[in-house]
Amino acid sequence: QLQTPDDAEFLSGLRDSEAALKAGETSEAEFGSKRREIERSWQATTENRRVIIGAIDCSTHEFDLCPSWTPTFGENTAYLSDLAVHRSFRRLGIGGKLFKAAVKELEQRHQDLFLHVEATNPAIALYELCGFVQVPDNDATRDLYSALALEEGPLNLLFRKQA
Repeated sequence: QLQTPDDAEFLSGLRDSEAALKAGETSEAEFGSKRREIERSWQATTENRRVIIGAIDCSTHEFDLCPSWTPTFGENTAYLSDLAVHRSFRRLGIGGKLFKAAVKELEQRHQDLFLHVEATNPAIALYELCGFVQVPDNDATRDLYSALALEEGPLNLLFRKQA
C-alpha cells in the first residue's frame, strides 16, 4: 500500500495527467512525458524502501473443499488467485513479472498449478504463454467452482500447468 506524502503526491500527479488526457487537454506524447517525469521523481523518493504495488495469492486450501479434487488431480497442487497491480502501475509488465515469479516459485514445490479466469480476461494469453492449458469440465472443476462460489460454464475457465 502506498502511504507516504510522496506517494500521495505521485498518485495525484498521475490522476491529474490521466484526467487531462481523457479530457483532450493534453496529447498522448505529453501525457507519456509527464508520466515518466512523475515516475522518475517518485522513484527517487522510494529508493531504499519497499513499496507494495502488486500481489498474488497462492494457496492450496481451496482443494480441501472439493471431495473429487484429489482423486482427479492428486494432492500436490497449488492455486493461484487474485493477481492485482495498483492501477497507477498497470500496463508496465509488472503483473506478468509477478505472475511468472509466482509460477516459478510454486513449480519447485507443487506438481500441478491451477487458476481460474473469466473467459473474457485478456490475461489468458499470458497464462497460455506460461504453459497453462484449459481444463475440460468435470466433477472436480464443478466442485472447485462450487467451493469458490463461482459460476460454472463459459463465464469462468479453469487452467492447469503440469510441472
